[in-house]
Formats: sequence, C-alpha cells, structure tokens
Amino acid sequence: MSAVPKVSVLIPCHDLGRFLDEAVESVLRQTRQDFEILVVNDGSTDAATNALLASYQRPRTRVLTTEHRGLAGARNLALEHAAGEYVCALDADDRLEPRFLERTVGELERDPSLTFVSCWLRTFGDEDWVWRQERCDLAAVLAEDTVLTAAPVRRQAVLAAGGWDPGMPAPGYEDWDLWITLLERGARGEIVPEVLFAYRRRPGSMSEQYQCAETHLGLWAYLVAKHRASYERHLFEVLERREADAAELLRGNYELERELETLLGPQLAGARAEVERLRAKLAAAAAPLETPRAAELERELAAARHEAAALRASLSWRVTAPLRAVYGWMRREPG
Repeated sequence: MSAVPKVSVLIPCHDLGRFLDEAVESVLRQTRQDFEILVVNDGSTDAATNALLASYQRPRTRVLTTEHRGLAGARNLALEHAAGEYVCALDADDRLEPRFLERTVGELERDPSLTFVSCWLRTFGDEDWVWRQERCDLAAVLAEDTVLTAAPVRRQAVLAAGGWDPGMPAPGYEDWDLWITLLERGARGEIVPEVLFAYRRRPGSMSEQYQCAETHLGLWAYLVAKHRASYERHLFEVLERREADAAELLRGNYELERELETLLGPQLAGARAEVERLRAKLAAAAAPLETPRAAELERELAAARHEAAALRASLSWRVTAPLRAVYGWMRREPG
C-alpha cells in the first residue's frame, strides 16, 4: 500500500455502533487495499457506541469525534481530513462487497473524464431485492436519485461543489443533492452493472424516515427550489420518467391484487364463514352447564379471527395499500 491512500472511506456514526464493525470489516476485506477509513463519532448519545469508538482500533482507520452535526456535517468533517484522491461516503450500517473499490475506482482511473462511478445494490436485513439503474445523466438524476450514496467520487470535485449540504430540511437526500450539483457543473458519471453494495433495510432507519410522504415531499421541494433552473430545463424528461414509474407501480399493484385475490380470496371467505359458524355454536353453548365447551369455542373463535385478520392484512395492507399510497403521492408531485 502506498503511503498516501488512493481512496478515503468516510463513515459517519451516530448511535450506530452495533453495526459499525460490519461496515469497517467490509472495507478491510476489499480486493483493493489502497484506502483509509475515517469514522466520525457524530455526537453519539448511545453509551455502547461511545464506548466502542473511545478505543476503536482497526487497520488504516482513524476516529474523529465531534458534537452532533448531522449526516452532511459529519461527512464534511471527514472530507476535511481525507487524503485520498477519491472519497466514498459509506453509511455505518451498510456494507461494501469485496470488489466494490476494485470495480468502481478502477473505472475512475481508466477514464479521467468520469467524476463518480456507481453500481447496483442488494438490500439485506428486513428486505431482499436488487436495485438496478442504467442512467446517471442530469435529467435522470433530477427525476430520481439513481446514484449510490457510497459511489466513489473525485475529492476535488466534492470540495469544489461545497461538500454535502447541511441546510436541508431533513436528513437523507444530501447525496442526491450532491450528484445533481456535480452534474450541473459538468460532471459525468457511470454505473457499473454489477451488484457491488449491500444496503441494510431495518425499522427506524433514516431511509424509512425520509421515505414517508410528508418528509419526502419537503425534501423534494427543497431540491426543486435549489436546482430550479435545471428542473425547468429538463421538466418534460423529469415528468415523463416519473409518470413511467407511476404507471409501472400501478400495473404491479393491479397484478398483485389480482394474484392475491385469486390465491387468498377463497381462504379469506372460508375463514369468515368459520368465524360465523363458531359464533353461532358459541351462542348455543352459553348455558352454565356447558361452560367448558363455551370456553373451548371461545378459543376456536379467537384463532379463526386471528387467521382472518392475518389474511386481510396480507391482502390489503402489507402489499396493496403501500403501493397505492406511493402511486398517490407520485401523481400529486407535479402539481
């Protein structure tokens, strides 16, 4: 490894010490080893996180400690201390696949006209699916953040753009804003069509918070106001892409509803009929001499109600309702 690292991996950590070792180890296992790791203890209040970072010893790893600055501020602090030609903003609960730096930084070195290089990702934790993107030009990124948060980017380009914006109304879209800013300044990016990143999905995560409709629309409005000229210039392309995404969601929603109704509809009807049958038997067994039988029927009735409730939840709430909600706010956004 050269004395000066080629890549600086920036890892802000606010109360996420329980995941940090996984993130750091994923960097240390890279097939390309010319990197440094800068962990920022961003004003953690979690005792376990602070205890871990107070004596954190890992190869090629430094810990910076600060009052709570938020995600953008913590990344900017790490950026000030970074020595690498390229920076990679890795969240403390995510992981790099072993060839991540080899493939992405390799493309940056091969083509000096590139400013950043992204890739595909696979979720893990509460969800398992692959996120694939093809375009990362300005029009595409204005409509949707198609660039990975941890996409390696030239450090000087990030510095020239002013780093990550700490003034956003809520955390979560700082990287999206940065990619737009870089593209507006003439940058060019590329997406490696390989799954090289692991993105954790968990309850209470930042992504879960900013994806709720109210927070997302507030952040979207901030982006549109900040990059107004670009949105006006590419308005038709942005709306066309959003409408295409909404139509795809609607088609998927219809197919899921039809499939679930076909598979679960008869079971749900049968469960409801069983509830009614047990209710009738329970009424007939209400005499004092038949109390043991009534208690047994009560248990059967409770079990049947639970089964019916589970089927209803699976059919209407867990699948179709979220899709309809997403489609609803996507249709409202242009207005």
